[in-house]
Amino acid sequence: GWARARRPLGRAARLLAVCALVVAAIVLGKAGERMVRRSALFSVRTVRVEGNHHLTAERIRALSGIALGQSVFEVSPAEAQARLEQSPWVAQADVERRLPNTFVVQLTEHRPVLLLSLDQPYLVADDGMVFKQAGVDDPVDLPVLTGVDRARFTAERAYRTSVIADALGLLGDYRGSGLSAAEPVDEVHVESTGGLSIYIGSDAMFVRLGRPPFLTKLRRLRTLLQHFASSDRRPAYVYLDSPSRPDRATVYLRPLPVRSASR
Repeated sequence: GWARARRPLGRAARLLAVCALVVAAIVLGKAGERMVRRSALFSVRTVRVEGNHHLTAERIRALSGIALGQSVFEVSPAEAQARLEQSPWVAQADVERRLPNTFVVQLTEHRPVLLLSLDQPYLVADDGMVFKQAGVDDPVDLPVLTGVDRARFTAERAYRTSVIADALGLLGDYRGSGLSAAEPVDEVHVESTGGLSIYIGSDAMFVRLGRPPFLTKLRRLRTLLQHFASSDRRPAYVYLDSPSRPDRATVYLRPLPVRSASR
C-alpha cells in the first residue's frame, strides 16, 4: 500500500518542481530560462518510439538528433520531425515533447512491396511511391518489376503512374486469388504491348496476363493449376491474354522427365 501511495506523491513532487522552475524562469527572465534549460530535471531520460518496423529505435533517435541526457529543450519537436522525414524510410513523423524528460516519436514508415528494376533496383511502397534505391541492408525478397522503359518512366508521369498501379493491382489480385502461398510471384514483367506477365513458383512458370482486370484471369489460373496438381505434368507457359477470347487459356506443358532404363 505504501509503495502504491508513493508513486502519485512522486509524480506530484515532480510536477511541483516543474512548475517552480517555470515560475522561476518567468520571474528571472533570461537567467531563469538558462537555469531551467540546464536543470537535470529536464534531461532527456526516455525517447519512446512507436510505429517503426524497419528502422530501429536507436537509429530513429540518432536521426532525430535527440540524445539521452541532453536538455529536452535542445531539440524542438519540429526540428526532430523534419530530421526524421529526411530519411527515405519515413513517410510521416510526429514528435511530442512531454515534460519534464520524455519525447514520444510516432512513425509511419514506407512498406516496400516491389523491387523496380531500372539501371539500379528501387524499392516501391504499397502506396506506389518509389521511395529509395535498394541497398545492401534493404529487403530483397520481393517481386521484381522488369521491362519498364526507363526513359519513359523518368519523363512521363502518366506512364510511371500507370505501370506502378498496374503492377500493384496485379499483386493485390494475386493475393486475392489464393495463389500466393503455393505459387509466389518472383517477377512482374511489362511487355512491349503494355500488358503484364508474371513468373511464379519455384520453377518460374511464365504466365502472360495482358492488361487488367486480372482477378478473373488469376482465378482461372488457379483452377488450371489445381487440375494439373494431380498429374505428373506441370505447365511451363500459360497464356491468358487473348482479348477476343478472355475465357481461353493456352497452356504449354513441361516435357516429361526422362526415366532411366532399368537393368
